[in-house]
Amino acid sequence: MNHSPWTTREDGMLTNAIGSLDRPLRVFGAWRIIASKIPERSVEQCKKRWKILVKTWGDAVDEAIRERKRLDEEEREANRERERARKVEEERERKRLAEEMRVAKRARKVEEERQRERERKRARKRARKPSNLKTSNGQISALLDLVGAAKPLWDKEQRFPVKQLRKHLRRCFDKDLSSSNIRLVMLSLVCNKSLAHGEYCKDADNRKIIDLLYEYKRKYFEFSFRTRKTTAENMLSESDYLKKRKL
Repeated sequence: MNHSPWTTREDGMLTNAIGSLDRPLRVFGAWRIIASKIPERSVEQCKKRWKILVKTWGDAVDEAIRERKRLDEEEREANRERERARKVEEERERKRLAEEMRVAKRARKVEEERQRERERKRARKRARKPSNLKTSNGQISALLDLVGAAKPLWDKEQRFPVKQLRKHLRRCFDKDLSSSNIRLVMLSLVCNKSLAHGEYCKDADNRKIIDLLYEYKRKYFEFSFRTRKTTAENMLSESDYLKKRKL
């Protein structure tokens, strides 16, 4: 019987014997078979040595598991740190892009406002003022008669009744004065307005004057190709009508 410490060779023999065993260790006679394969070692010695080896291996396994967990935790912490850094970088980039968009939007608004201001200046330069109208003396007197008749009506009722202005309108059109010139003079002298070129379409008083001229022209200057006569008492040839249309 050998009572000396177990050697590495004997530990290997014990492990191989247990590994080659074709039955569980708790079966009767299993340890006797194992001990027969290890010279000078008894059944009790083999049992005690196997318990020591299992405990040693268990401690090593536990240590390995703990080390693995520690490494995994460090890896997860590193991943979390990288994720936080990525989010911070994305937020910084998002703020930078948002600021650039705000700056570009402000610059675009400033440029649009400058463009509108330039357009307004050009429109004011292009504005056709009544003082610059090229009219003859007869046309001026006809316009002044129309203004003199329209001014009291406008000041009293803020409208232009065709019936009361018909005589002066007929005189204006007989003088071959265009409706645009009539409208500009009435805006200036009757309504006290001098609008830029782009402001005419938005002005309510300008629309009233347009309606006045349209209603008068429709009643007295529209040519009927079916009857070859005007709709009222005026008798116009087709060529005369076309000339009137060009006004």
